[in-house]
Amino acid sequence: MVFDYFFPGVLPGSVADVAPDAPARWTSTYVPAIAAALAGDPGRTAQLLAVTGAPIDPADPRTVVATAAGILWYSIFATPNATQVLGGQPFDNSGRAYAGSRDDAALNAGVGRFAASPPALAAIQATLTTTGRPTKPLVLLHTTGDPIVPVAQTRQYLATLRAAGLGDDRATAREVARYGHCAFTGPEVLDAFHALVERAGGAPGARRGATALVALE
Repeated sequence: MVFDYFFPGVLPGSVADVAPDAPARWTSTYVPAIAAALAGDPGRTAQLLAVTGAPIDPADPRTVVATAAGILWYSIFATPNATQVLGGQPFDNSGRAYAGSRDDAALNAGVGRFAASPPALAAIQATLTTTGRPTKPLVLLHTTGDPIVPVAQTRQYLATLRAAGLGDDRATAREVARYGHCAFTGPEVLDAFHALVERAGGAPGARRGATALVALE
């Protein structure tokens, strides 16, 4: 949507109508096209990043393409699958107000708008909405610069947990200040695992099925 607004014609179809041949041509055709479009217009690229808030590593220009292509991959591959599984188109930006461009009024007037189907929304509510009541101790590990799964999702989950009346005794999050999807070091993973073991009240395996370590990107 926002990418298509700033770079029209680079990708075929839309998030709600993916071209049938797009997945097969993704690596050979569309990733190079995305890279060329971003490199060819730094001004629009900067606006794209500002509006979406998509993270990059300022010290590594390659992450601009990595972030854009990584997110757009889901539009091509995951959204059609979600539509099939959920029984309808799940994406909805019909009421969203975009900000951060040089002309937000033009952006909001011109960006593609899509409404999710009621069956898809019902399926999301019934099967994919978290309760904030984990049944086992939980440690969430997340990089702050994750371009695929925003760290805000972990923070929102913890807010849901607290709203359900549960505190940090049941779940906690460890954020790693780094760009990348699951870009953890071995010691960082071990440290989170040790914290999980402590929450479970014993050594690994002492309480079977009592722990869960979730490395959220």
